[in-house]
Amino acid sequence: MIYILGKHPHGVQPLGNYFLYGMGAGQVDTRTLSLGYLSMLSDELLIDLMNFFEPIELCKLAQTSKLLYIFTRDEDLWKEFCMDDFEGDWWFQGTWRDTYIKR
Repeated sequence: MIYILGKHPHGVQPLGNYFLYGMGAGQVDTRTLSLGYLSMLSDELLIDLMNFFEPIELCKLAQTSKLLYIFTRDEDLWKEFCMDDFEGDWWFQGTWRDTYIKR
């Protein structure tokens, strides 16, 4: 997740920004609060871990915290699910996650 220009629609930044810029006055460390012990892992590793979940498990995991909600919406992950599960029998619905769920 790299969002250099502009703001992320859910107000999160990549882990690198946290290390470079730290937190400003009045900001809360949502990464640690949202991920708990998983906050020790890099963004890349967290996304890699998502590959071990089934789609229904990802949907449930997304309900547990703000940051897991973001990580479970990785487009490449859902695209792979569509390609593997539907073998071309789908219509793109704007995002790969929506495509999978609406199929």
